[in-house]
Amino acid sequence: MVTYEQIFEAFCRFAASRDQSDWCDLWILCQLRMEALVKTKAKKLAVPLSHEDIEDLITDSTMRVMRKLQTAADVDPGYISKTFWFENYTAFQTFNQYHKHIRREEEFVKILNELF
Repeated sequence: MVTYEQIFEAFCRFAASRDQSDWCDLWILCQLRMEALVKTKAKKLAVPLSHEDIEDLITDSTMRVMRKLQTAADVDPGYISKTFWFENYTAFQTFNQYHKHIRREEEFVKILNELF
């Protein structure tokens, strides 16, 4: 499993060089770490997520982390750990809100179909 220290080292390489290949290395490490977080959290859910939903959550969470790292000024492994947790939490919240909205719309359509 990828550690936050490994991500920090990759971030330092990217911050020093600003090279595209270092950015890609950082992305891959972040995605692998986020995959572990998302899958661990998804196992605890009462309703299992589809493979596509899990992949979407991994990608969304990773993009959110990368945006934060791109603009971060004072980064250490602790900051990276907190960022991963928060962005994972935010991606799950966004996912849940979206699906709640979809369920409400489906219920509304069902009611309309019953009335007409």
